[in-house]
Amino acid sequence: MAEAKTTVVTQTPAPSSDAEHFARLGAQRKKWKDASARLTSERDELKKELDELKAKPVDPTAVQLRAELRELKHRKVFERIATELHAKPEALDDLWKLSGYTPETDLADEVKLKEVLESQTKTRGYLFDTGAVPVKPGDQPIIKPGVGGGQGQNTVGAPKLSSHDPSDVSYWFKNFGAISAAAQTRVDNGEI
Repeated sequence: MAEAKTTVVTQTPAPSSDAEHFARLGAQRKKWKDASARLTSERDELKKELDELKAKPVDPTAVQLRAELRELKHRKVFERIATELHAKPEALDDLWKLSGYTPETDLADEVKLKEVLESQTKTRGYLFDTGAVPVKPGDQPIIKPGVGGGQGQNTVGAPKLSSHDPSDVSYWFKNFGAISAAAQTRVDNGEI
């Protein structure tokens, strides 16, 4: 017997047809189109929400707090520059109020603040330490005024003749001799 040869032919898959290729592209197109539509609707919702937020009035508390924070930042720089210009520490509040400076931006303008403070040194020099030692009233020497300088008051101090009431006439009559002798002694010494 003769053996018959059988050949097995395997079929290779045919290259994809244009129809399959277009079907895949169509599916991808649909996927991207759906994603685009979804993102467009999200964008529109966010725009709407943003417009609503912009239309709302600004919270007055937030505005006030922002202004206070701005003033604190400017005040800190103001005090530093004032200290460099030898402002008295107890005068910093007065300098701030009297300068009339109002913070306009979030960042402090050091040049402008320095100009304001330098003008304050000229107009309100008493708020700055000049380095001079102040004279205390108790440290000043006592100056004895000339004759008639007191206009009726004895600046040296009136002699205490008695612990009695000066309007007590009987005392004065009894002690007239002693009083006139004491007065004469003062005149002789040049005190009166």
